[in-house]
Amino acid sequence: MKHALPVLLAIATTATIVGAVVLSLNDSSPGSEIEILPPDTVTESSDEIDEIKVHISGAVRSPGVYAVTDGARLIDAVQAAGGQTEDAILDAVNLAALLEDEDHWHIPAEGEEGALNSTNPVQDGKIDLNTATVEQLALLPGIGPVKATSIVSHRNANGPFSSVEGLLAVSGIGPVTLEGLRDLVVVR
Repeated sequence: MKHALPVLLAIATTATIVGAVVLSLNDSSPGSEIEILPPDTVTESSDEIDEIKVHISGAVRSPGVYAVTDGARLIDAVQAAGGQTEDAILDAVNLAALLEDEDHWHIPAEGEEGALNSTNPVQDGKIDLNTATVEQLALLPGIGPVKATSIVSHRNANGPFSSVEGLLAVSGIGPVTLEGLRDLVVVR
């Protein structure tokens, strides 16, 4: 019985230490309100906890689609994708940008033409020809889905536009259409 007391004290001490470690791991510190969920843990009921899904490509360790909590920022999605690669140019993107459901962000690597956020190509009230999707371009007057597809195909085949006038090289776009778009589009 004399040896039982030290054993009980050792067990109680160990339990206290383990409990403290578990509590500290579960403690949420200020600034850690955003929970990043790996894509394989997302279930059909995940929509109930205000999740959004974003696509991260380019110079990240694990490009893909990730579920993040609504209100997350681009830096959170980059971290969810394993962080940036050594050749990533993070200065080309706004890491503080709020993410929206269905966003697609491309983190550029050295030698690339710059970052693309294909879901937010509107800058200064104008649509960026080098980052807009087919759906976004199709909303422009006189464009529609067919010409929008031609614009994106031309951009993919020939690289980014260097000027708005570059639209004239796209099949189906002539000077009249270009003049109608001049105040609505931009090349960055």
